[in-house]
Amino acid sequence: MEKINFKSIDEHIVRSLFDINYKDTLLEGNSREEILMKDFEYAMKVVFNNNLLFEVSNPGVQEYLLDSIASYGDLLVIKWLQDYFSFQENSTWLETIEKINSENSYKTLEILRVMRNCYDKEAFQNKIIKKSEYLERLQITKDLFDICLYNSLMK
Repeated sequence: MEKINFKSIDEHIVRSLFDINYKDTLLEGNSREEILMKDFEYAMKVVFNNNLLFEVSNPGVQEYLLDSIASYGDLLVIKWLQDYFSFQENSTWLETIEKINSENSYKTLEILRVMRNCYDKEAFQNKIIKKSEYLERLQITKDLFDICLYNSLMK
């Protein structure tokens, strides 16, 4: 397997996302946690680099984008942001990142929070996900929003 040179990603971000996404799934000291963490870290590095998230200047926004893209897919998240920023369909992701960097971080986090919640609500209403998964997603979105807002303000 070819070794890929990744841009550096803050280990705190990866650990925070891991803890939020798997806090209810793993027992403390579970031997699978270390293996799962390594796989999760690799997946986050791929998403981080493939989506040029190292270009996002605010660490809180960067973390929320990372989780949103990993959870909902890059095309959907990019569409949410391009619609919000009223970009034309032929706009590039880099243009969107530039707009994200020039915007108030709270506004960007808030639009992502709202879009995640709307998407999850629609998935629940259309019986794509069960109520328990819907409620879990709402909690993850809320917890992560709070953490990322704090991280974005501490910048």
